[in-house]
Amino acid sequence: MRWSLFVCLFFLFGSGAQTIIRASEDSLQKSPVIMRDKPWCQYNAGLFFDLNTTINSTRLPASIPNAFVFKKPISPEQKESALKNLKSKNNTGAIIQGTIAYHWAPPLAWRSKVSQIGISYSFEQYLSTQYSSKLFGLVFQGNAPYAGQTIQIENENIQSIQFQTLKLHYLKNFKSTRLSVALGLALGNNLQQINLDYAQLYTEPDGSFIDMQLKGNMFSSNTQQRPLQHASAGPVFDLAYHYTLQKVQFDFQAENIGFIRWNSQAKTYSPDTSIHFTGIQVQDIFHFSTGETLADSTLENITGKPSQKGAIKALPARLKARLFWQYQAGAGLEFSVSQLFFPGFKLQQRIAWHYELIKTAHNSMAIQLGLSHGGFGKLNSFVSLVPLHTRHHSVRIGTLLNEGWLIPKRLPGNGFVFSYHWTP
Repeated sequence: MRWSLFVCLFFLFGSGAQTIIRASEDSLQKSPVIMRDKPWCQYNAGLFFDLNTTINSTRLPASIPNAFVFKKPISPEQKESALKNLKSKNNTGAIIQGTIAYHWAPPLAWRSKVSQIGISYSFEQYLSTQYSSKLFGLVFQGNAPYAGQTIQIENENIQSIQFQTLKLHYLKNFKSTRLSVALGLALGNNLQQINLDYAQLYTEPDGSFIDMQLKGNMFSSNTQQRPLQHASAGPVFDLAYHYTLQKVQFDFQAENIGFIRWNSQAKTYSPDTSIHFTGIQVQDIFHFSTGETLADSTLENITGKPSQKGAIKALPARLKARLFWQYQAGAGLEFSVSQLFFPGFKLQQRIAWHYELIKTAHNSMAIQLGLSHGGFGKLNSFVSLVPLHTRHHSVRIGTLLNEGWLIPKRLPGNGFVFSYHWTP
């Protein structure tokens, strides 16, 4: 893996706690008003499917990542508008999570229904980039506009991880509390870490040569794996605590506590070099909109020979605390804070209003409206709808970071969530 990956990963976002909670009161247990991040946090047993994706940024308009997601061309006007919107330091992140799980109550577990066990499989991918407006300009406009200039960039970072987990869950019910633990195996598909400490680029006005200085480091797992084929593995652990007091609920979740030991095929690069390019088309070597990149031999001169050995890397763990107050039948307020331990993610605070729109003998419908602050972006709104909630089926759909959906040319962020639950 070579330093061209610095740009490839920049495009990655567009190219191409887990516990069962059963409230002591039937109104809290059965009402779809209570909508949590994970579908199995609301029900007792059954089959669950959950999918959510989010792309957010402090400054990058949603139209740029949307163009990659929907395979649309990016116009020069879009690039110029995005560049004007960026600051000296910017942050962009993306998360893709998909989970399928099944939980059940063993009939002989202490001859009661106070405990449950389950199994879950999830696919997760995280991307985070911290970059300057200068780097964005080089990537999207090329270095030709900087002819005769010296461009300096510092502290540019990209991290991307893709992994799967297979977990076994256990839940113990007490009088007013629930405790859930999960142990499992994390299977690593891909990990890329790039830290560019310093880079300087000078383009001769007539394009006859380019001078480049580069210092940084990069870790790359074996990327020549088939999709979903794991290259490494490690342990993973979840813990969740739930407390109910009349119409107030408190939850604490710790998810994906663990690490992956990446195998000996992983490579570490530590370039610290100065390069003088001649004899190639240097006017526009970074103009990736045309599909042109540096030759492999040139890249080898930049990166040097890598060291090849395994390494232990922590998973992107998440901690979350949540308070839910059902202030009247069919209505409630939720307050939560969460922290994802991944570069670029800031402490996220959320407030949401839950309301039951329709309730009949066989079905009910609920809506959730809320605001969030932090994460990979700043202030965003979100909405979720439970259009179907019966004895055996429940569906939840929603949008995250609505501003990016509504005004994509000016505002960042968008996301989507879908979950389905079947109970016997």
